[in-house]
Amino acid sequence: MIYLLDGQGHGVSPALTIFAIATNVLQILNHKSDDFEYIVKTIFKEVRKFLASGEQLSYFFIYIHNDYKTVDFAGGGMWPFYLKTENNEVQKVKVNNLPFINTYPLPEIKKIDLNYKLTDLLVYSDGILENREIDISKYHPKIFIKDRQLIEELKEKMSEIDFIDDVTLIHYFN
Repeated sequence: MIYLLDGQGHGVSPALTIFAIATNVLQILNHKSDDFEYIVKTIFKEVRKFLASGEQLSYFFIYIHNDYKTVDFAGGGMWPFYLKTENNEVQKVKVNNLPFINTYPLPEIKKIDLNYKLTDLLVYSDGILENREIDISKYHPKIFIKDRQLIEELKEKMSEIDFIDDVTLIHYFN
């Protein structure tokens, strides 16, 4: 399972929210459940308890099945993520929920059945696309997924870039 969380705003409050959610995720995963729907629903029931009124959470929870041909996910408030299969087909996957607010229904889960085995998955936070110092025509995630070397190249440039928002880039490859 891969997950990415992004709290609304800057500073201590969203950071504490994300820390609390990450702690809950680890506790739930330590129970060794592989029921993705149970995991997601349990996490968001807990999130409701401490998410402040008006505070929202952008997220992806992604579960890759052992056959590497099935991917389940729940996402809200994030940019699309990308899947690449062994035949080099790239699929853009849009979120299927709104950003989470404690009064909203629990997130829906969507299943993706692939024709070929998954080789790469790329998920990222908004900080990478909203930064004006990055040449987005070269360093866009839809390009990264096709060329792993570009990810390494951007990692080398990260220390030179002044980011106004957090940047998370998760690249899973099989």
